[in-house]
Amino acid sequence: MPFKLETEFPKRQPDVQVFFHGLLMLIPKADSSECLVGVHRLTNDHRLSVEVRVRGAEAPDPPLLRLSGPLDSTGLKIRVFPGTQDGVRKFEKDQTNFDRSVPGLDANNPNGNDPRDFRWCVDLQTQQAAMPIFQIDPTGISPSITMTDGLFHTARLTDPSIVKVQLIRSNGNKEPLERVARIIGANIYLEDNQKVVLDWFADGKEQKLDLPKIKDDRTALIYIDNSPSLMPSGKPDHSEFIEYFKVTNADTPFDVDFDIVGPATAGTDLAPCMSVPVGG
Repeated sequence: MPFKLETEFPKRQPDVQVFFHGLLMLIPKADSSECLVGVHRLTNDHRLSVEVRVRGAEAPDPPLLRLSGPLDSTGLKIRVFPGTQDGVRKFEKDQTNFDRSVPGLDANNPNGNDPRDFRWCVDLQTQQAAMPIFQIDPTGISPSITMTDGLFHTARLTDPSIVKVQLIRSNGNKEPLERVARIIGANIYLEDNQKVVLDWFADGKEQKLDLPKIKDDRTALIYIDNSPSLMPSGKPDHSEFIEYFKVTNADTPFDVDFDIVGPATAGTDLAPCMSVPVGG
């Protein structure tokens, strides 16, 4: 269990929210001290972008930082200073077997699955129990991003009334996934003396952006995206999961099929470009 487990989702507002979309591989260290966010780079049409904003009293909010294109070889580090022993955690409502067919948690269904549960994610390593642990080619996911703190969770789910999601085994068998995490989030909670620091290298020197705790409960937002410039409409014409297995030593043990239900319209729920944990 590389991510530490939390079964209660904090009621307080996070000070920083990080969102992951596109071809990104979330690989936690065995001791839960950090999570490596591998940026898949073996495709021609995906481009990394990192944008930081602080949610203000009135919109629109101008960005504090915008990085576009490959990172320098040192990558990007997102850390809490002064540091803590919290490390990287995942939210799971309980430790029972997770049934994707159970409706979501609401007033009429108090025992339903929480939409923020991390188990909605399609884990590249543990989706198939008999699958051997594979090796990842670091050159295929570097330069990368490192996070040393955060509560990882599902930030946005697919809607079964819009898109049907199926897992396709290597033998051709299909299994309904019902809903999957389209966007993964990580919440960071600060004390009064703490801040989130972003470190990277650009323009020939080390760069840094400080995000201190904001007193009026405003939240800083960090968007990390590695997707095509234009999200497709209609049924995807390629598989993102085949792309993921290109940077491993494993054959493709499974695929995920997104089948549009009803009229094809543009929107992030329709695109297969989703981030995945690896052994999370």
